[in-house]
Amino acid sequence: MQQKHWVLLGLLLLGLGAGYYWMIQTDDSEEVAEQSEEDITREQTEAHMRQIGYVQ
Repeated sequence: MQQKHWVLLGLLLLGLGAGYYWMIQTDDSEEVAEQSEEDITREQTEAHMRQIGYVQ
């Protein structure tokens, strides 16, 4: 009976560790996406809009 408890405890800890690792990985990818959108200047955006034919 005690061996089952150790196995369940080990699986619980493994699941918690995997969940923590997954949370860290998704946070990093969202920060990279936000930084890439902010790196474009207004002049670059206007030049791109002229290039694709979007004129106001």
